[in-house]
Amino acid sequence: MGDADEDDDDEPINPLVDALFDEVENLRMKVCFALLLLFNALMIYLGYSFSNLRCAVRLSRQRRAKR
Repeated sequence: MGDADEDDDDEPINPLVDALFDEVENLRMKVCFALLLLFNALMIYLGYSFSNLRCAVRLSRQRRAKR
């Protein structure tokens, strides 16, 4: 008895589909990187550094724990 996976291995990979998936992955990575840069720029504009942000999160958790 054959598995469904064995049937998929016999089919040739379409190079155009493979290239399309590669391009989509590249674009996804660029969008993620751009969002990280945008977030970082926003934090700098607002006067936060990542250490300040960690301190703010820690203080918020401490205040919630006291309630």
